[in-house]
Amino acid sequence: MSTIITGILSFIATNLDDLFLVMILFSVGKSLKKRDIVIGQYVGLISLLLVSLLIANGLKSFPEKYIGILGLVPIFLGVRSIWDSYKEDEEKKENKGNSKSNKSKNSLSKMGKFPIISIALITIASGADNIGVYVPIFSQESSSQIILSIIVFVIMIGIWCFLGDKFANIPAVKNVLNKYGHIFIPLTLIGLGIYIIVSSGLL
Repeated sequence: MSTIITGILSFIATNLDDLFLVMILFSVGKSLKKRDIVIGQYVGLISLLLVSLLIANGLKSFPEKYIGILGLVPIFLGVRSIWDSYKEDEEKKENKGNSKSNKSKNSLSKMGKFPIISIALITIASGADNIGVYVPIFSQESSSQIILSIIVFVIMIGIWCFLGDKFANIPAVKNVLNKYGHIFIPLTLIGLGIYIIVSSGLL
């Protein structure tokens, strides 16, 4: 149960911004097929999982409590997210509140002849920091726990696509995520990092 909960929380913490991206993709309309969006998401996020597994496998020979030091990575990412959010607010004030989401939507509507590859690359680019969270988790888990975590992640990707499709047509929900997501993401990452450090026995 703890493995399932950790998997769900780590997925949410690292992919809440991706949910907003998925919502934008689905809101584009006929420019993108839903099938392409879903496949692109799976290709991108599973690629991040595979890279994390390869890195984590190389760390298996280290004592578990020292692997807990990697818990500092999500903590760093959380603190950096808070700092980036602060800088973004300052830039918006200087630019008199120009919105970036509309620009993203316009660029996402032009995926070219290979939308799946484009979506996968965008997903990987926007979720590159996922590796910093997944590696310390996989490094401390047994083979059966890793398999269970991957199953949880695969299921969560499907749920993410489903929610993105539904939320794309609810302006109120989109506004809430856009307004408070910058608070939820860093706090969850910092909490996850503390959990990794404590559970490893480092402290």
